[in-house]
Amino acid sequence: ANKNAAHKKNSQLLTSLDNPDQRIAADCRLFCDTFAEVCVQVVTAPASVFVHTVYSLRKVGIVAPLGIYAFFACGLAINQLLSSKVAAKVAVHQRMEGNFRAAHVWLHTHSLEVGLTRGARAAKSLLVRSLNTALVLQVQIAFRHLLLNASSDFAVYFASVCNYAIVAVAVFAPGSFWTWGASGEIVDPDPSVFAANISEASYYTLTLCSGFSILCNAGVKIGDTRGYELRVRQLIQALEEHREQAHTPAAPEEEPHGVGADPSERRQS
Repeated sequence: ANKNAAHKKNSQLLTSLDNPDQRIAADCRLFCDTFAEVCVQVVTAPASVFVHTVYSLRKVGIVAPLGIYAFFACGLAINQLLSSKVAAKVAVHQRMEGNFRAAHVWLHTHSLEVGLTRGARAAKSLLVRSLNTALVLQVQIAFRHLLLNASSDFAVYFASVCNYAIVAVAVFAPGSFWTWGASGEIVDPDPSVFAANISEASYYTLTLCSGFSILCNAGVKIGDTRGYELRVRQLIQALEEHREQAHTPAAPEEEPHGVGADPSERRQS
């Protein structure tokens, strides 16, 4: 009875969760790989942003952090929107890929029965339909990755334009509100000092832009990570529920009327 109850619970787990073997073998590994890459980018970028925010403020003025923060806030918002679309597609694609693998294994196992019952055409149609669904989703994910990469590259390429605009404000509007916080003016009567000041100011602003660019590039991996995380979280929740059910004692099954009773009691009933 205990073995039957355990088998019933395992069957319920398999039917309530699609492709648990796919989640354990592939989704967990992909989640760990992409999450590690995202962590490296997300941990290193804020430190660079903080340090060079202070340097650019002291060299150029408040226009540097305000302009760069506003520029990359728009870029990060667009990346966040696009990555959320990628996450949903990645989760569905992994499920469709698992369904295709399961159908392929089933056909390989029951190939003799399929051949004897002349079900090859139906089995082929099922596999082709499952494969096409997975391929269509893969193309959609690739297109969304293209949009994410284009958004990140746009922010990286136009960061130099943002840098020139910020330095121009500091050069042509010295002593204004936009240069508040600067330790000195960039403009200097000595051409060599003037050029050195512009070069140093550009270095700090471009390095600050580089820190934000790392965060933008992380958005490509964040979308995939969120999709894998969804499937892994569903797996963990199902396993937790299964463990709780395993520790819950099963109710004793009632015996049919008269089974195991005394023969005289059966005659009286």
